[in-house]
Amino acid sequence: MKVVKASGVLCYMAFLAYMSLGTSYPRPVEGMFSAYGTRFFHIIGYWLLTLLVAWLRPSRCRDRAWFAAGIAFAYGAILELLQLFVPGRAFSLGDILANLCGVLGGALCLSCAMAAANAKRVRSP
Repeated sequence: MKVVKASGVLCYMAFLAYMSLGTSYPRPVEGMFSAYGTRFFHIIGYWLLTLLVAWLRPSRCRDRAWFAAGIAFAYGAILELLQLFVPGRAFSLGDILANLCGVLGGALCLSCAMAAANAKRVRSP
């Protein structure tokens, strides 16, 4: 099961790399970017990446939300830096901040869910 989970997360990371380093996208994707703006997709994309990376860690790890946040943010920052070397792409501090918002949102959601699950477990007779 671990291999399947890891493969899914790696596929999603490859998708983020394609979206971050690509220079042209299918027309429907371009339409979504025009309608919602790319920052919206940065936030959603890195929120999901944080949850997926945390999913790989054993549930008994208390720090998994913040471990996942660190991995997801580092990955986003690396992809953003790689854009310096891709013709037609540019480094953007705003994109890194949008990634950070998504990462923090994912880590906070996961932390709250874990705290609620732990409180429920403690209250159970």
